[in-house]
Amino acid sequence: MLAVTGLDTSPHRAVHGSRRDVLPPPSPAYVNAGPFSPYFGATPATGFPQAYGKAQPFVVKGFDATELRRAYGATATGLTGKGVTVAVVDAFDSPTLGPDVAQYAAAHGDAPYRQGQLTRIDPAVWTDTVAASQEFPGGCGAAGWYGEQSLDVEAVHGVAPDADLVYVGATSCQDSDLTDALDQVVDRRLADIVSDSWSDLETDTDSSIDATYDQTFMRGAVEGIGFYFSSGDDGDELAASGAKTVGSPVSLPWVTAVGGTSLALDRNGNYGFETGWGTDGAPLSKDGSNWGRLPGTFLSGAGGGTSARVPEPFYQYPVVPTALAGANGGRKRVVPDVAAVADSGTGFLVGQTQTWPDGSTRYGEYRVGGTSVACPVFAAVQALAEQAAGAPLGFANPELYERYNTPAFHGVTDTPLGPRTALAQVRVDYHDGVDDTYGYDVSLRTMGHDSSLHAVKGYNDVTGVGSPAPAIWPPSAPASRASPATRAPPASPGPPAPPAPPVSPVAGASRAPGGPSLAATVSHGPCPAAQAGAGAMSVPERFAVIA
Repeated sequence: MLAVTGLDTSPHRAVHGSRRDVLPPPSPAYVNAGPFSPYFGATPATGFPQAYGKAQPFVVKGFDATELRRAYGATATGLTGKGVTVAVVDAFDSPTLGPDVAQYAAAHGDAPYRQGQLTRIDPAVWTDTVAASQEFPGGCGAAGWYGEQSLDVEAVHGVAPDADLVYVGATSCQDSDLTDALDQVVDRRLADIVSDSWSDLETDTDSSIDATYDQTFMRGAVEGIGFYFSSGDDGDELAASGAKTVGSPVSLPWVTAVGGTSLALDRNGNYGFETGWGTDGAPLSKDGSNWGRLPGTFLSGAGGGTSARVPEPFYQYPVVPTALAGANGGRKRVVPDVAAVADSGTGFLVGQTQTWPDGSTRYGEYRVGGTSVACPVFAAVQALAEQAAGAPLGFANPELYERYNTPAFHGVTDTPLGPRTALAQVRVDYHDGVDDTYGYDVSLRTMGHDSSLHAVKGYNDVTGVGSPAPAIWPPSAPASRASPATRAPPASPGPPAPPAPPVSPVAGASRAPGGPSLAATVSHGPCPAAQAGAGAMSVPERFAVIA
């Protein structure tokens, strides 16, 4: 027996009374408003008030995978992920995924999908597809997951264009269904690397489910499968939930937790710098004369911090500062392990079919952020590393921490240009999310301000050991990449799980995404970008309207 639940009387979000087997149409359309900078800092917003002593630049339009490959050093290697299979696990399955990803690849110069390169595995029926409501408290809002799915597939394919892709759609966003999807990957050895842009809050989950997840992840480790999870998009979660906490299952010892950064490229498209992702927002005043009190209000940032219940795994001992590991008494697991681009102001362009105000459904593109971007990007980086290694990387954390403070990673801080240089961008949004019919919302977004979390020199709870640098290829320590058939079971990163056979996954809660700007917290949903937590999608925050 791995877990027992249902013995307490406290409310839980896992309600299975909202069964709906028909997937809804695409979610409402979203369009980014300009002006944009062609690269970070290129176009000062001279028509708006200064901040921090100068006119701050407009945000960029959004990166595509070609730019991310170059920024993180993959282009020069020639690696493409050939021979590696990456699985993406989300809830539901977008009815327009096939044509959407093909159109996106063509529009951005990505390699076209070859026959059979993308496989989709779905259950016989869908459940809980409606949005959560008083009548259907277990609703998942299936349409909100379509953008997460499109993002994950497009990001992986763009960064690792020759890797095979397997999309596994869970029946719903409930824990029991998501764990079923993960078990399919392990039971059928569907992939080498698994990208999961969803999570719940540790404070909202029953600790008994940890053993169920751990058992899946440990079996995967023995088979040479690595699991990657988004760390969340609400920083320490205090503002969003009322208590400081980390995500789950991202905080478990057998997964790689992916945090977030703000990425700046130079005029030539090369890596400029990164800050820890943390955004404070200040709206333009009604008279357009100032931004109010800076830096503004915390909006979103990479999830991170110290677990309240997961012991510190062995691979973190030599690297994670005692002040972080001991924040909740004893020594506990600290999140994240690594990081990649996540800031919605320096985010990734995603393409998907959306529902437009005139009722039509058609393809469109928009810039998104959140650790929902960082997770598939880093998973794709690992696909390139696995190709270079010539064998499965499997559970990568021990090796990732061995390579801490080496040229394999960019050490990311909140003040990459010095402590006296504040970094910010001006962002313009359509008030209705689609066009200028109802005017614009304008705000100043200050970077490197992640709630109570700080990206400082060395390991930190915003970016972990850092973001990928060119020296991450090829990886070292070939012994850790032995064939799964001959590899001995890995040493336990924490207290051993009960030696029991698999059991039915435990039910849990799952919260679906909202709209563009991704990061999903399930109470299990996708990883949101500019707003949400471990994996949901959310429309950017609205501020003062200007005609």
